[in-house]
Amino acid sequence: MFYSRNTLKPSSVNSICGLTKLEDLFMPKNLLTSIPKEIGNLVNLRRFSCAGNKMKSLPAEVGEWTKIEEVYLSLNDYEKLPTSIEKWTNLVELHCWKCASLSVVNERVAEPLTLLRIDLRDTQVEIPEAWGKIPPRIPPFYIVGGMKAAKGKAGAKKKK
Repeated sequence: MFYSRNTLKPSSVNSICGLTKLEDLFMPKNLLTSIPKEIGNLVNLRRFSCAGNKMKSLPAEVGEWTKIEEVYLSLNDYEKLPTSIEKWTNLVELHCWKCASLSVVNERVAEPLTLLRIDLRDTQVEIPEAWGKIPPRIPPFYIVGGMKAAKGKAGAKKKK
């Protein structure tokens, strides 16, 4: 489903939460400040976007999206992402660029061998040291942006 520039509000998302077979949900550039915890019912999601809204948080129930592969959260007002995202064991890409207040991302989100890219440009996220210890992958794992870790370089493209 694609709902772009439709002035969706949080209450509008409630009806979508019952579509448990849904695999793709794109809601960029709306008026969303939050989404209901029932969004966790969408256990078959593979691709999700709520980029370009005014979101301040995601409910912990998004951790139920264990099939999720691509998540686009850019251009929102997050300060942190829920720790439950560590359950995203099929994640391939996580995009959080221009979430200027974002400072906390669960370091375990980078553990799945499927993960290829995390985009943290224009955030306040400090790259966890644990990400530097991730075994090499083919294709390689890329971290774009983010603040320097203890031994990293600020804003640098990090290849692991």
